[in-house]
Amino acid sequence: MKTKKSNSSPEKILEEFRMVLALEKKAAITYRQLAEDCNVKEVKALLRKISAQEFSHVEIAKKLVQLVLEWKERNEGSGGTVSGRGS
Repeated sequence: MKTKKSNSSPEKILEEFRMVLALEKKAAITYRQLAEDCNVKEVKALLRKISAQEFSHVEIAKKLVQLVLEWKERNEGSGGTVSGRGS
């Protein structure tokens, strides 16, 4: 099975991961606010659980951004590609 060569630049990947980070933060905060505003015990508990999961996604997205920044820094000017093998 052939693998498709990625045409994504490090800048594009970084932009995408930063967007993911922003969306995950917004979701986490939204679920937390909904939980705070909710008066139904079971629903409040579920919303808190979802919020906690979203905050864990925030941490994952932060790590992805950091990894791409590190990769980009290591490969600046060396013709590095997403795969790290060069063009």
